[in-house]
Amino acid sequence: KGTELVSVFSLVSGRGAELVEHAIANGANLLDCFDGYLPKLYAKHGFREYKREPNWDKSGPDVVFMKLVV
Repeated sequence: KGTELVSVFSLVSGRGAELVEHAIANGANLLDCFDGYLPKLYAKHGFREYKREPNWDKSGPDVVFMKLVV
């Protein structure tokens, strides 16, 4: 069981790390996102991929499921 991180978004460049740390401090330990930039951002904060699903749109990125590993 976990607490899911949902919808990290900022119009301010570079604020992603701060938002992820805030979410972790408030109990977030699971998430899903599209493959690309986001899995790398989350991995820097201790999240690891545990499952991957192909996008229903064959030209779209995979959906990556991640959990916090401490």
